[in-house]
Amino acid sequence: MPEVDCLVCGRRFLARGRGRICPDPDCRRARRRSYDAGVSAAVAGLPPPERVCEICGRAYPAQRSRKTCGDPACQRERKQRRWRANYHALPPEKKAAMIERAKQRRVQDPDAAHAQDARKWQRVKNDPQRLEQNRARAKEHYARHAARIQARRRARLERMTPEELGELVERLRGYTRAWQARQRSDPLRGPQRRAYEREYRRRRQAAEMAGDAATLAALLAGRRNAGTIKPCAVCGRPVVGRHPTAKTCSQECQRQRWLDRHRPLTEKTCAGCGRTFTPRTAAKTCSEECRRARRLGLPLDQLPPLQRLAEEAVCDVCGKTFHPWRAGQKGCSPDCRRVGRLWRKRASRRQGPYPPRPCAVCARPFSPDRHNGKVCPNGECRAEYKRRLERDRQRSKRHDQQEG
Repeated sequence: MPEVDCLVCGRRFLARGRGRICPDPDCRRARRRSYDAGVSAAVAGLPPPERVCEICGRAYPAQRSRKTCGDPACQRERKQRRWRANYHALPPEKKAAMIERAKQRRVQDPDAAHAQDARKWQRVKNDPQRLEQNRARAKEHYARHAARIQARRRARLERMTPEELGELVERLRGYTRAWQARQRSDPLRGPQRRAYEREYRRRRQAAEMAGDAATLAALLAGRRNAGTIKPCAVCGRPVVGRHPTAKTCSQECQRQRWLDRHRPLTEKTCAGCGRTFTPRTAAKTCSEECRRARRLGLPLDQLPPLQRLAEEAVCDVCGKTFHPWRAGQKGCSPDCRRVGRLWRKRASRRQGPYPPRPCAVCARPFSPDRHNGKVCPNGECRAEYKRRLERDRQRSKRHDQQEG
């Protein structure tokens, strides 16, 4: 039975079940009087007496015999405190048996254990107050048992095989990469992280250029390839702070090395002006003017001037004034541009007049108002044409069903 404090006199006693009042008759009578007072006040319509929450210390109306103010966080914290008090009051052999049973359940059903851990971490992550409490509790526990925890960690590392050590190192590196990614994507810490990386690169390049061996050694302290410095394959500077198999000192040199290997410089003759140029791609002209002249089939001196962007334009659909971002833009938004294209397409179809043609129902000649008109404007002809289309559709459907 766990030892708890009496709610009336404060003395510690061995609680049986969920009792929180010591066996003293005076404490039990006082507890009963306070409960009767609350019930009488509720029956008489008077405001109930106030109590103080055991967790946050706030006063609340004692409508029921509860110990907290009703906040879910306070209720959860009181439940955890009671569980920890009961757990620490257990004898050591019973604690060991409980831990062993929990381990066996996790081994028998790892999926359920993983789901339970995920739910627990999600609850903790969504509650900042609880997350801060867990962090403070972990720091306090480590401060009390630092020597024992470190000894246990060293013993576990000594028992590991080389393969297990390699897996542990890779997992820790994955945690580091994930932490760096979170730091870069954080809107507050991301700029600070990028500024720190830029400053590190700047100091490293300055040390390389100046030949300061001491500063370079300080910057390279703890790097994986600090003892295997080799020259860059492009510029000749030492390759530091990169992967051990890297052959270049920076991304610019890496890009240049790739271009030299896969897209070497080749001399070509421009198809527009006839001059010689050395591109890395399959370009056939040396400049934008030559490209336009070749596309339009005109000499360079007869090229029309480029259409300049207007500072302001009026939307053809909604009539709003907007700033175009390309030449010939007629709509201010994607919706207006889509509607404008539809309008222009319909207008191009109705440019008529189209030559007369016979009606598909009455065979009388008529002038259609669109390029694919088949029926004259008579309402009866249009209705008959729709009925024919429906009959043809039903006939083809029955035919397909019979063949199938």
